[in-house]
Amino acid sequence: MIITVVCLIYSFTNAALIGSVYLYWQWYHYSRQSEGVAKSYGMKGQCKVFATNSGQRIAFYLVPLTTFVYMISAGHSHFLGIPIWTIIFPDSVRLALLAICFGAIIYWMINGTRALLRKEITPFYFGYVLTHFVIYTVSYVVINDINCSWLTINIWHNAQYIGFVWLFNRKRYAAGIEKDHHAISFLSQPGRLLIYLGTCLTLSTVVYFNLETIVTATTLSTGLPLALLIYATINFHHYIVDSQIWKLRKPSIQKNLLETQG
Repeated sequence: MIITVVCLIYSFTNAALIGSVYLYWQWYHYSRQSEGVAKSYGMKGQCKVFATNSGQRIAFYLVPLTTFVYMISAGHSHFLGIPIWTIIFPDSVRLALLAICFGAIIYWMINGTRALLRKEITPFYFGYVLTHFVIYTVSYVVINDINCSWLTINIWHNAQYIGFVWLFNRKRYAAGIEKDHHAISFLSQPGRLLIYLGTCLTLSTVVYFNLETIVTATTLSTGLPLALLIYATINFHHYIVDSQIWKLRKPSIQKNLLETQG
């Protein structure tokens, strides 16, 4: 169904809408996932009061928002070779965005440091939020090339996702290898992180190498931009499914997420 929608969008609007949706949706998805990871660490025990404070959450989201708007308002017309729709702001507005961004970081760092010294949050939670601020600032402010910005934050997102899922499954299969889920429960046992990473790398390489070969050959014969259509479909599908799977209000997710890290 998603591939049909993507193809229809391309037919009626060409590539600009697909490229723009991909860029903006990626930012939203990455920001929401980062908050989800922070919640999984911050909603436990001593961190909960600080992590749910409205001021801290506003600061957490202001950094992704202001840095992203700063990046897209620089006048970029293409993203990964795809035309996109963006806005252009004068330098004064973009500097104001940076002032808000760094103000939010300073606000959180002051309060976060105080909470850490009072043992109201854990060093792990403090460190995670710090990486959240750093990666958005580096990706969207320090790096000027929009494609390199995408690649940098994409690597962070994927590494975060793979590690987080492994921790989730390690908790889920803590009792040992299960007959009905032999492969994943085997890979998720303590001490097998490198095997898990190697398996993910091998499988993804095989799948995407063959997919790229098929896409290239088909594009040459049909003239359709299949790479854009297929990879957009894969990512849009991921964004939709991911938003439904990782919901902290689900008891099964709470059990394995909120207790994953101590």
